[in-house]
Amino acid sequence: MLYPIFPYLLNAIAHIKNLPEQPVSSESSFTSSENINSNSKTSSFVLAQAISSQKKIADELLKQSIEKINQGKVAEAQKSLQQALNIYRQIKDTVGEGETLKNLGNAYYLQADYTQAINYQQQALKIAQQIRNPDLESRALLNIGNAYRDWKKYPDAINYYQQSLVISRQSRIPKVEGIAIGNLGIAYYESKDYPRAVEILQQGLTIAQSIKDNKLESLCLVYLGQVYDAMQKYDKVIEYYQQALVITRKLDNRREEVIIVSALGLAYEKMGNNQKARDFYQLQLILAQGLNDKEQEIAARKNIERIQLPSNYQELEKVRQKLEQARKSNNLPAVILALIDIGRIYNQQANYSEAAEALELGLQITQGIKNSLLESQVLLELGNTYDLQKKPDKAIESYKQTLAIAQQIKKTNNSQIKDLGIEIERIALIQLATSYELQGDLRQAIEYRQQDLAIASKLKNFLREGQAIYALGSLSWEQDNYIQAINYFQQSLATGQKNNNLVLQVQSLRRLATSYLGLGDFEKVINYAEKTKEIVEEIDNPRQAQQTLSTTEIDFIRLLREQSLSLLGAAYLFGSASHDKAIGYFQQNLELARNLPSSNNKATALTNAYQDLGNANAFLGEYDKAIEYYEKALAVRRSIKEPQFEKINRQIEGANLQFLSSAYASKRDIKKSVEYAQESLAIAQEDNNLYGKAGALGNLGRTLFLAGNLPEAEKTLREAIKIFESVRTRLGEKDLQKVSFFEIYTDVYELLQQVLIAQNKSIAALEIAEQGRAKSFSELLVSRAGLTKIPNASFNLEQIKKVAKEQNATLVEYSIIYDSSQALVPARIRGFQPNQESKLLVWVVQPTGEVKFRSIDLKKSLNTPLAKLVTSSRESIGVRGRASIEIVPRNNAAEQKNRLQQLHKLLIDPIADILPKDPDSNVIFIPQGQLFLVPFPALQDANGKYLIEKHTILSAPAIQVLNLTHQQKLKPQPKDLQAALIVGNPTMPKVATKVGDTPQQLLPLIAAETEANEIAKLFKTEAFTKNQAIKAKILPKLSQARIIHLATHGLLDDFKGLGVPGAVALAPSGNGELNDGLLTANEILDLKLNADLVVLSACDTGRGEITGDGVIGLSRSLITAGTPSVIVSLWSVPDSPTAELMTEFYRNWQQRKLNKAQALRQAMLTTMKQHPNPKDWAAFTLIGEAE
Repeated sequence: MLYPIFPYLLNAIAHIKNLPEQPVSSESSFTSSENINSNSKTSSFVLAQAISSQKKIADELLKQSIEKINQGKVAEAQKSLQQALNIYRQIKDTVGEGETLKNLGNAYYLQADYTQAINYQQQALKIAQQIRNPDLESRALLNIGNAYRDWKKYPDAINYYQQSLVISRQSRIPKVEGIAIGNLGIAYYESKDYPRAVEILQQGLTIAQSIKDNKLESLCLVYLGQVYDAMQKYDKVIEYYQQALVITRKLDNRREEVIIVSALGLAYEKMGNNQKARDFYQLQLILAQGLNDKEQEIAARKNIERIQLPSNYQELEKVRQKLEQARKSNNLPAVILALIDIGRIYNQQANYSEAAEALELGLQITQGIKNSLLESQVLLELGNTYDLQKKPDKAIESYKQTLAIAQQIKKTNNSQIKDLGIEIERIALIQLATSYELQGDLRQAIEYRQQDLAIASKLKNFLREGQAIYALGSLSWEQDNYIQAINYFQQSLATGQKNNNLVLQVQSLRRLATSYLGLGDFEKVINYAEKTKEIVEEIDNPRQAQQTLSTTEIDFIRLLREQSLSLLGAAYLFGSASHDKAIGYFQQNLELARNLPSSNNKATALTNAYQDLGNANAFLGEYDKAIEYYEKALAVRRSIKEPQFEKINRQIEGANLQFLSSAYASKRDIKKSVEYAQESLAIAQEDNNLYGKAGALGNLGRTLFLAGNLPEAEKTLREAIKIFESVRTRLGEKDLQKVSFFEIYTDVYELLQQVLIAQNKSIAALEIAEQGRAKSFSELLVSRAGLTKIPNASFNLEQIKKVAKEQNATLVEYSIIYDSSQALVPARIRGFQPNQESKLLVWVVQPTGEVKFRSIDLKKSLNTPLAKLVTSSRESIGVRGRASIEIVPRNNAAEQKNRLQQLHKLLIDPIADILPKDPDSNVIFIPQGQLFLVPFPALQDANGKYLIEKHTILSAPAIQVLNLTHQQKLKPQPKDLQAALIVGNPTMPKVATKVGDTPQQLLPLIAAETEANEIAKLFKTEAFTKNQAIKAKILPKLSQARIIHLATHGLLDDFKGLGVPGAVALAPSGNGELNDGLLTANEILDLKLNADLVVLSACDTGRGEITGDGVIGLSRSLITAGTPSVIVSLWSVPDSPTAELMTEFYRNWQQRKLNKAQALRQAMLTTMKQHPNPKDWAAFTLIGEAE
């Protein structure tokens, strides 16, 4: 059971953390002498009067400021204190100066500005030591300890409390001694040293009683109760809380009384004495109503409501009695229902083993009496129990059994029972999807959500349909498959609008905004975030909201306002020059957070708002402001008291510290940056949080790099990578999860390359560049094809040289490096921002093994982001962006040439002198990021000559992938393979890219049919065209062919929603399924191909989702399925020129006996004579083996 957490600890200690300090008077003494003349005496007298007058003003300001602090007017108090401080310094009143500095520290402490609080207290401490004022010294030490304690720096806090304790004891200041020892005990408690906390708090209690300080005595009693609560000694908890309650009532402090009463209720509840707990909760309610304390009143009502739920022990006894009666009367259905209730109650009490025992007994009985409905109910609750026990396999098995039973129940003729079966089926599908999602198996989760969607659509249950579509969008988003996620969220939005479901609408709009943020489409982020905000503001109209929504729904939707403002701020910050507008939205968010009722929700909202403002200022280079906001975010985060969420709050705290470290590193304050990075690392090590530890090490490595400590930076970053790798191995064979995981941490590999290059270690940098790409692809190849994988860490220079020799090719590997001072910019967004790309690293590996390195300064070479240059170059030749979206050529030959020459100058000119002079020698380009979309054959030099005219071109996602395709090439093939499987212009299927859309038939490709027939003649076989090319007929033939040629449509969409985009069109089988006839990339992954070459003579077959692991799409699936060589296209290829090019390719390969790469080059050269536009001949690329 999760128990609520009350803020009584904060209230209970408020009176000792910042005691109202009375100004300490000091008598000024002036030296006199009989030898001083009368004028001199008069002058001294006037001066003394002036000083006395100034001192009175300063004393009054100090007094007023203390009153203002007690009234909560801290900002006003700070102004008064600063005025007083200036006067005390002018008249050289060190006592007044010390007191003022101490109170200034207290004011900053109340604002959670611990850095300034400590700064002023340290100044007060220095003065106290100079003038030998033990009272001021002990109090300043005490206050420094408070700041460090709230900052969660417990060793420092304990140190200062102990110093305060020593001085207060030596100087016999019992008041300060008692406070110091009390706070020392609290520090030990908060640092989880419970035995020491009890020992110290007992001492504090003794002192409080001896000096008759009731407030301090109450505080020690409350904290002793809290310590014993942490030790689960509830009898002691109650004993100390009862004593504290007596004192609080004696002091007539009703606000503290209501807090202690609620704590007593909780203690009794934990002991299982619900009657006593209810009594105290009722008293809490009465007291709260008397004080008009709405927050406590709501808390009391929730406590009473919770204690009356079936989770309490009294209800359990009633259910047990029902069970006994049912057993006596041999009413087995009643026995089963009672056992289900018992299991549910035990689950609410977190007594999972007892719950499982009761439910397993119930399952045995249901199976004996063959009652399917009861059996399904038992299995659902049992699955929930196994989930709570963290036994996912057993939970999934229970839900699968439930699903099977529900599907049988649906077949009955009884409409009521049938409806029950449908509902049970829905719950089982959702639970299965959720269980798989929690396990990280998103593929299975998607499968069950799709089943739920199909049933909802069939039943025309629009609410269920919308929820299922939204869930599929969320799963796609988790896979970083933003395109598919957007597709689903647009559909769930439409469903919400159609059915006037505001919750679904606002959820969908928000997720559309976050998805487009991931893609860097800031205009759409703004559009959807504005719409989210509009709906939330409409809901804020009470008359409108109350008519359609429950209070819970209204509260939930209002929580999304903060996120919509945050998204608007991010979009304006990263997507335009409207930085003031971005800050404005973040400030609005902050104001909203400040106006929330005091609660942990408010604290979380404040943390997020401060964090946004910190990020914005860091992005703008305003690091001092960024640090100010980050520190506020950290302070508020540390103020959140949620023991049940302590672990996750500490992890978020660690992330906040990393932001602070990054900001200090960017302003080159290395000492501070290292301090925060190490503190973040310490938090991660508390619970062996490997993610946090690796992130902290990465951040520390960046700081060390900026500090110029390159050896230590290298060591730290390698340690971070080692942790990343250990986490990745735990993902097993979950390919897409590995890809998504790696996307998060690519920056560390990139940063290590920079560190190594700075040390002139270009070879080591190449090894890291290789380790940082196509990792999941390589592992997938090894597991599916049974190849020999070289351990990633062992893929060194010798292995790279070996691949170059085996391929008999020149390898060209690119690596894009981003500005290390801009690490606070989200990784997915940096590629769209100007001045973010710093360098382009290029390694050229000759077949002889010689390695040459070039570094290109992108800040000097580019005036636009690299991704935009690639896009504009493609658009200049009429290349489309997405499936079914055709870009109209600009018909500007000069612009086209200029764009292609720009890319050539950037990517080829720096290495032109070390590329082979023989045009028939193979050059394999290994791109990164957006460079995967570069049309390398079409790049033009200064003289207008295309790159394909000078070189034979191939591509690969990584050098280590070439090692594996070479192994595939050498594997023996079955002897009975057919020469070729040729498919062209099948009867096109009807395709719906969105669930719910009317399927539209793809257009026929007449020239593709001619192409297929011509190629088939070369292999002396028949092509499969039109109705002959049915998917069901073609699928088994794919594994039986030595060469596969598919001349048909290619599509980019992820039709199965499984995170692997891409499909080729075959003739439909006529089974009535949605998108019947599409062969998806995901289906290809499950095939076992024996083909030496697969050619996809179709549109966009070489594209997909670009990740740190390469392009996720058709080419990756085909190579994984077993083929060592794939020819695919990078854009929508024209029908007729493609037919000519492909026919020429096969003639060159089969008749002229050129290798595949040379045959493709000659085909391009021939085609460009008749079709000079690169759009017509430069789309195809060979991936893998040339021979």
